[in-house]
Amino acid sequence: MGGRARLVARLATCAILLTFVAELPQASAQPGPAAGIIQGSISTQQTTPLAGVDVKIIDALGRIVASVSSDAEGRFRVANLTAGAYRVMAALDGVVVARSRRETRRIPAAEFYQGIMTTAIEEDELVTGVELPVLSEGTRTGFVEFSRRKGDFAIAMALVAYRVEGGRIADARLAVGGAETHARRISEAEEALNGAAPGQEAFSRAAEAAAAAIDPMEDINNSADYRRSLVRTLMYRALMEAA
Repeated sequence: MGGRARLVARLATCAILLTFVAELPQASAQPGPAAGIIQGSISTQQTTPLAGVDVKIIDALGRIVASVSSDAEGRFRVANLTAGAYRVMAALDGVVVARSRRETRRIPAAEFYQGIMTTAIEEDELVTGVELPVLSEGTRTGFVEFSRRKGDFAIAMALVAYRVEGGRIADARLAVGGAETHARRISEAEEALNGAAPGQEAFSRAAEAAAAAIDPMEDINNSADYRRSLVRTLMYRALMEAA
């Protein structure tokens, strides 16, 4: 994938996977004026539109429900979508743009999630946009999730993004969703990965660190120990996928 930079972005109403063929492009996407629509534009930092960028729409259950390409003006539009959830935005330090008659707020992902099905959005606010930093060229990514039955909400999921410089891992971003009350980056796992040579040994250490750092939820079907073990496995697999 020479000359390509990959960005995985979960939006408020679903998720999109953008693969750029350009240097340091910027992407913007927001819900359309009608329910169930996502539309946006993709451009370089100089606002030059990027045509032919692949946009895959992934719902909250991890299913690809649509695939489109940006047009000659860098625009894309997908309709007939159901509600989903942010996931990757937590790993990429994204920002949610919320607007009301009172003001427009930019809410960091770390502050946006407040608990199970709970966010920082006020009753009179709407999400009008999501801002995501574009990953640098050569960034490697992996995403793995698990549910007991096809179509169920994920019991746990793991997302990773990192670069390799001089044979060592740099700028590791590791996030977990589903296992706790909200998705978040796991700094302990990132610290275990940064500076290490990519491989099974380093990935195992990071996976163990992620499992130890979380405070897993329990329910009638899934114990905390089960979710912790699942995070360990999924984090390792996501890292292997990225490699």
